[in-house]
Amino acid sequence: MLADKHDTTCLFEDGRSLAEFFARQLKEKTGTRLNRANTVAREVAKNESNHVPTSVDAYTESDLKEWFEDKDIATVLQLSLNKNRLTSLGSNFTDFKKLGFKNEDALAKAHKSIDLKYLRQLNRMVSQLLHDAVFEPSSKVDTPAQSKLNGILRNSEVSQILRDAVDDDDEKWLAQPWKIPALQIWAKIYNKYEGMTDMLMVTMMEELATIMMIVLLLFLQKQNLALAVYLFGRRL
Repeated sequence: MLADKHDTTCLFEDGRSLAEFFARQLKEKTGTRLNRANTVAREVAKNESNHVPTSVDAYTESDLKEWFEDKDIATVLQLSLNKNRLTSLGSNFTDFKKLGFKNEDALAKAHKSIDLKYLRQLNRMVSQLLHDAVFEPSSKVDTPAQSKLNGILRNSEVSQILRDAVDDDDEKWLAQPWKIPALQIWAKIYNKYEGMTDMLMVTMMEELATIMMIVLLLFLQKQNLALAVYLFGRRL
C-alpha cells in the first residue's frame, strides 16, 4: 500500500518545529523590549503589534533557515528522502556507475526528481489525512471544532492540493522545507491548540485529541505503523 512506503512522520515533526517558531515569536513579542525588537526584526513587515503571523511568507528567509538549521530539520527530512531513494533505486542509490548513470551530476538530477515526486506525494497524503480527520464524515452543519479549523483546512490552497494540482513552488521544498504546505497546515493546527490562548481551554485540547485520534486511526487503517507510533508517542 502507498502508506507503507511513505514516511510522513518527517512532515509532522518538521511542522511541529515550525509551530515552535511561532510560539517563540509570541513569547518574545510579549516579553522584554529587547526580545520584542528581535522578534519584530524577523518579520518582513516589521509589525509592532502583539499579533504573530502564521504564514511563512511573513518572516525573513534567513531567520526561518536559521531556525530550521538549529533544529536540524534538514537531517530529519534527508533521512526520509534517503529511505525513499533506497526503495526506488535499491541499495546502490549513491553509486552512479552501478545504477548506469553517466556521472554524479546525472545521478543528482535523478535524486532530485525522485525526491520532489516523493515530497509531492507526502504533501497530498498528509493534507488529505488532516482534512478528513476534521471534516469526515461530513455534515450539513460544522461542529465548533470544525469551524475553528475552517481557515486552515478549507481554503483554495488546500483544495488545490486535494485535487493534486501542481505547485509552482515545489522545487523550493528541498532547500526550504518550511514551504511545504502540509507542514504549514500541521504547524498552524498545532499552534492553534498549543501555541496560543486556546490552549488554556480544556475543550480545545479535547478537540485536538479527537482530531489526532482520527488521524491515528486513518494511518493504522493504511498500515502506516511508524506514524501511528509517532503520534501516540506525542500523547495525542
